[in-house]
Amino acid sequence: MKTRFSGGSSVSEKAQLGVEVVRADHISKAFDGRMVLSDVSLSVRKGETLVVMGRSGSGKTTCLRILMGQETADTGQVLLFDQNIATLKKKDLNGIRRRFGVVFQSGALLNSLNVFENVALPLRKLTELDRAVIEIVVKLKLEQVGLRGFEYLMPAQLSGGMRKRVGIARALALDPEIIFYDEPTSGLDPVMTAVISQLIREISSSLGVASVVVTHDMESAFSVADQMLMLYLGEVVARGTPEEIRGTDEELVRQFVDGKAEGPIPLRQATTDLLEDLLGG
Repeated sequence: MKTRFSGGSSVSEKAQLGVEVVRADHISKAFDGRMVLSDVSLSVRKGETLVVMGRSGSGKTTCLRILMGQETADTGQVLLFDQNIATLKKKDLNGIRRRFGVVFQSGALLNSLNVFENVALPLRKLTELDRAVIEIVVKLKLEQVGLRGFEYLMPAQLSGGMRKRVGIARALALDPEIIFYDEPTSGLDPVMTAVISQLIREISSSLGVASVVVTHDMESAFSVADQMLMLYLGEVVARGTPEEIRGTDEELVRQFVDGKAEGPIPLRQATTDLLEDLLGG
């Protein structure tokens, strides 16, 4: 499938000022013979936010895992800070990983640790900072996400939005140059969705952090993006600025962006005949 829509300028003016820190060139990935990603290319610059969007099963999360080095592409390459992560030794790859943070869909907080200890965890594991310095850093990060004063609550005592914000504070603990967000607004009410989206924008603009945001939340996507990339069945079907994506008349993209039931994206995804499947043939 060829890219259905590509705007004339896929990089915002803000992004042109930054250095490229993430690049994927023609990456593909299959699981058990099923193609999940096919010939996907993208790039992100310092201070820029790329939104990777698409319906469930489109390959978004697999793309994110490959960018972070948790999966290896079958073909193509991923460069973080101009280094091919597939060819790095474990020690060097761990050094790269210290330069980025990850915000997981569920928050991924350790239930046995309070908020302070969750945020402090990467500082304790990966640095030799004194306890007093770690305490200062944790309070600063919690202040950034509006949760200073909640240090000693346990994850079970937090709302969904608070858990997400603690996850962002933890991702910020080592002052990363890149943050990867996996569905950061999933399951949140509209107000908290707006709060998380504002945080992503502020982190990008004030700290110059590059961000890759995987989401199917269109309101949040258009709110945070400098550039957008849409996947469908593992292939790039659209890329461009938010304005270019909003203005496209490509039916597949319009259906997804507008959340319409009718359109070229079918309800049923099965590729086999129902009768043959029922009869075992």
